[in-house]
Amino acid sequence: MSVQDKKRSIRDLVAEANDIEVRQVEVPEWGVTLELRAFSLDARSAFLDSMNLGQHEDGAELQGAISKMYPAMLIAACFDPDTGAPVFTENDRPMLLGKNGTVVDRIGDVIMKMNGMAEGAIDDAKKGSSTTPASSTS
Repeated sequence: MSVQDKKRSIRDLVAEANDIEVRQVEVPEWGVTLELRAFSLDARSAFLDSMNLGQHEDGAELQGAISKMYPAMLIAACFDPDTGAPVFTENDRPMLLGKNGTVVDRIGDVIMKMNGMAEGAIDDAKKGSSTTPASSTS
């Protein structure tokens, strides 16, 4: 840590850190290269909220979760590498649902890996589980 860094607070260092991963991914089936960005905490929360998990006590919250998940991921994470503008909006949801599932799965896998989302992310979010072990005393 430099002398100048020592003069700034830890909070300032955190605020200034560029911690959002960015990857360029070619999608030959669509004839494009997409810039995929990891979610900020706000974007990740909005993504999970968009699936309405935990909204129904009768277990219906997972009905249609996959058809919500993939468009929500693409809308949140896909940007134009030249302009930095989002590629998709909520209005594109029906169009995205009509795209080839294998192509969307491949892009979705990259987005999920970039965001530390395990295979069971939907179930984990529903349960409110944590990967942090519970503390114990001996």
